[in-house]
Amino acid sequence: MTITQGAAAVANATWAGPVDTNGKRLWYGLSYGATFDALVNISCTNDTCVGNPFSIPADWITTYLARDPQFDLTMINRTSFARLFRQSLNTYDSVLGTADPDLTDFRDAGGKLITWHGLADQLIMPNGTANYADRVQALDPQAANYYRFFEAPGVFHCGAGPGWFPGDAFQSLVNWVENGVAPETLEAKAIPGLYPGLTGGATELRTVNLCLYPKTMVYTGGDPNQAASFSCQ
Repeated sequence: MTITQGAAAVANATWAGPVDTNGKRLWYGLSYGATFDALVNISCTNDTCVGNPFSIPADWITTYLARDPQFDLTMINRTSFARLFRQSLNTYDSVLGTADPDLTDFRDAGGKLITWHGLADQLIMPNGTANYADRVQALDPQAANYYRFFEAPGVFHCGAGPGWFPGDAFQSLVNWVENGVAPETLEAKAIPGLYPGLTGGATELRTVNLCLYPKTMVYTGGDPNQAASFSCQ
C-alpha cells in the first residue's frame, strides 16, 4: 500500500504525543507496538475521509470542558488544545486526579501495590505509568517495599495482543501481602485463542517472567517461547 505524507504526519504525531505551540510536551504518545484503531479513527465515503475520534476524549471535551454537546471538535488547533488541556487539569485534577506520587499514607497503612501496563496499550499511554513509577521512586527511594511496577511487552489495553499477559498478578499480590514475598518478576503467558477473532493474537503458548521496572526483558538465547530464554537487565 502507499502511505501518504498526510498519513505519515498523523502517525508521527500520534507516536510523539500532543505538544503546545512552543513544542512543550503535554503528554505521551502511543508506543510503536500499539494499534491505531482506538485513538486514530477515520470514516471514509468514497474518497472523502473525516476524523472519527474515540468517544471518551471527545465527550470529555464537549461535555466537561466546552460544556456544549454540539461543540465542533474539528475547530480545535494546537493553541486551543493546549488551553483545553490546562482547563482540564485546573478544573478536575483535584477531584479526579490519580497521579499524586506521594504514597506515604498508603505505605504507613501497610498497603502493597502492584501495577502492570501493556506496552502495546492503544488507549492509555504506558509511558505515563512509567513516569508515575519514576516519580514515586524519586519521592521515596524505598518505594519498592510497597509499590512495584511491571511492563508487559506486546499486551494491548487490559489484555489481548501478541504479548505476555500477567493473568496471575493478583496471586503475586496476595503472596506479598500474606507471606511477605515481594515479587521480583510476574509470570506471564501468551495464550493462543484467548481472544477469538482478534488479529495479532498469540499463535502458540509462550511464557515469560515480566521484569521489575526499570529492568527490561532481554532475549539471551534458546527457545523464544520459553521464559528461560530471557533475563531481566
